[in-house]
Amino acid sequence: MRYYAPMIDHLELLAAIARADGRIAPEEVSVIWRFLEAAGVPDAVAARVNQLLDPETEIDVDLILTSLAAQSSPWSLAHAIRDAYVVAAADGHVSTSEALAVERLFDLMNLAPRDRAILHGAAATSAKAHRELTKRLEQAMANAEQRTASGAQQSVAGRDTKAMPAMK
Repeated sequence: MRYYAPMIDHLELLAAIARADGRIAPEEVSVIWRFLEAAGVPDAVAARVNQLLDPETEIDVDLILTSLAAQSSPWSLAHAIRDAYVVAAADGHVSTSEALAVERLFDLMNLAPRDRAILHGAAATSAKAHRELTKRLEQAMANAEQRTASGAQQSVAGRDTKAMPAMK
């Protein structure tokens, strides 16, 4: 599991963001599960994230943020911050408490106020683009599956008639 430590911190951050405003929207959970599937994490990691999504589970946001800041590269942190905004905006808006959770990560990194504003804006823009890209890819993949299924039926039907010997 050591190999997955930065990924675990990243996913735990997403759970913390989903809980930050006091309610966990189904859309937020759906986005987190898509991240889990895409990352291909072990079942134990998925179970841990699921546990953190339970409002009854104690969650130490500062520990998650400290660990994430300590173990991640700038590239990974940029993805984590963007993904936090993807989760936060999944229910249609980013609440103040969700943005403040990201701000706490910025505190740990000692970011200047100007840089914070830039990063908040960039993360929000990137999250919006990510959601739009995902939506378009889902539509394209569904259309491709329909075309493939339709083409396979036509191809099978065409082969069956060509392969049949002429009746005399």
